Amino acid sequence: MTNSAFEWTISVGDIVSTLGILIGVLLAVCQLHKANKQSRAEFIIGLLANHVSDNDTLNMLYKLEYEKFEFDEKKFPMSDEEKALDKLLYSFTQISTLYKMKTITRRDLALIEYDFLRVYSNQEVQKYFEFLDRTPHHLATDQADFCSYRQVAKELIEEHERKIKKELVSQ
Repeated sequence: MTNSAFEWTISVGDIVSTLGILIGVLLAVCQLHKANKQSRAEFIIGLLANHVSDNDTLNMLYKLEYEKFEFDEKKFPMSDEEKALDKLLYSFTQISTLYKMKTITRRDLALIEYDFLRVYSNQEVQKYFEFLDRTPHHLATDQADFCSYRQVAKELIEEHERKIKKELVSQ
């Protein structure tokens, strides 16, 4: 009967080979992370470029920025202003949905945060949301129009308010 004994030997070549594989895997992971981050940024920048290149949407952004937009529930439905505002809100909803799915990060939102929150905070936009909430759509969903955008924008505003309170307390 033979005694089965293993002889473990590690050569310098084995160590170098293993280190080379580990370094290669690390570099690949870093490259994937960098490419993913760049892809997310390009997506958001692409949406913003659409806003800037689309006159109707850009004009709506300016109207909201300078508080020149007034929501009138009798004149607004089917108007050019509704189309422009909806286009803007739909793109913010896309971004919010991706954020909620964790496809994009909180840091990615920084690229659009100003417009994102400025639009949401506009009192006339809030009137539009209230109008949408009480308008029956007869759809098989209980989700409000622009639901994910509204949720994410509200969370960001609350986050900002907590940050301000924390800074005031620490002073």
